[in-house]
Amino acid sequence: MVELQKIKNKQELIGKTFFFLFVLLFLFALLPFIEETPLSKRWPITLVGIFLAIGFYITSQIFKTRSKKFNNLLSGEKLLARWELSNDMLSNYVLFQKEERIKKNKAVMVITGILFLIISFPFLFLLNKDEISAFVLIMGGILVLVFLASLFFPWYYSQRNMNGDKQILIGTKHAYINGVFHNWDFPLSGLSKISIIKIPFYGIKLSYYYTDLTWRQSEELYIPVPDDIDLELLVNQLKSNNRK
Repeated sequence: MVELQKIKNKQELIGKTFFFLFVLLFLFALLPFIEETPLSKRWPITLVGIFLAIGFYITSQIFKTRSKKFNNLLSGEKLLARWELSNDMLSNYVLFQKEERIKKNKAVMVITGILFLIISFPFLFLLNKDEISAFVLIMGGILVLVFLASLFFPWYYSQRNMNGDKQILIGTKHAYINGVFHNWDFPLSGLSKISIIKIPFYGIKLSYYYTDLTWRQSEELYIPVPDDIDLELLVNQLKSNNRK
């Protein structure tokens, strides 16, 4: 099993990347103030640069905070249990994730197709005959791109998951699953449900929620667990650390 200290903290790298972009865009926003340059007094560039810089700075601080929380997990301070996925467990996990994404994408494609028809159909009566073919071509092209994306991303994520580090870390209010870090220890978030499952594999199901600009969101994590882990104890520990 890989040592905790050797597990990569990707949150730190992402945070540093966004901070670098923040500095870059902030400097870019200052260019219109420099006289006798091609961008001199082009104030929309300053406005857009400042707006994007603020967004990147906020994102960098979010990942900086997540990095600290992940380090607490790696130090063992917040760690409740850990294990490594076998090849069979990893294959079952990746296959389940792929099937779930395909189901969701099919639903999205049906809704997108219906919306396209509702939005596009009235325009056919408003356009000239020579404009209709171009309009259908553009809207059809957009729909094809959405369809191709719905096929590509399940394949992409399954390949990425197959190349994950196989490490599972369960913390008091955190979970690290095969390279992906989850946490529900910030305001307006929490663990809503935890249960032992036997289908699609033996393990645990974690359901947590968080709140963003689009209101309350939820995530469901299905985690394979080997037979030598005391699941009853782990579930009770998680429940005691997540009492509302």
